[in-house]
Amino acid sequence: MISFVILGLSLGALGHVAVHAKRLEVALALGDAERVHRELAEQRRRLEIEIGMLKDPGRVIAIARDQLLMRPAAPENIRQIGTTAPGKGMH
Repeated sequence: MISFVILGLSLGALGHVAVHAKRLEVALALGDAERVHRELAEQRRRLEIEIGMLKDPGRVIAIARDQLLMRPAAPENIRQIGTTAPGKGMH
């Protein structure tokens, strides 16, 4: 009878240790996940700032002018399309 009590207490103690070990394992995994989340949130913030800088109209105009050698079109090179003269319908 005493050996059954000792066996029961031993199994209970082992169960308690196993639960405690699992709890620590889950806590460590949660800490790792939170660290990864913080790193990804910081990376996203930096990328959003970079997107804002890349979309800056002044930057786009400077690249078009300096690197692509683009200039505004001369007024005589601008043609309107899709308009009809007054009184005339489209055929």
